[in-house]
Amino acid sequence: MQRQYMVIIQLPDEITEEFVRKIPEQRIYINELVSDNVILGYSVSADRSTLWITFNANNKAGVREFINKFPLVSYFEGQQIIELMFHQTAAPIIPDLSLN
Repeated sequence: MQRQYMVIIQLPDEITEEFVRKIPEQRIYINELVSDNVILGYSVSADRSTLWITFNANNKAGVREFINKFPLVSYFEGQQIIELMFHQTAAPIIPDLSLN
């Protein structure tokens, strides 16, 4: 059974050139997981110190498997995986179609 998890990741204080070079690869992987409905939300704090990710997974071990494949994983200074009771997001607003 799929469960939802919030992952809180502490990013490094100093962002190196190597870190920046890996960002496009990270975005590609994140976009794949979003398309596959594995990641429901991905947010970075304005000061770039914290990353929040909401996952669909069977268990914490499954979440860790995804995180360990992140191109930036070696830069993570700490992470916490929390099972959620639920995760609610705003539904996208789709305008009514007019056939006129």
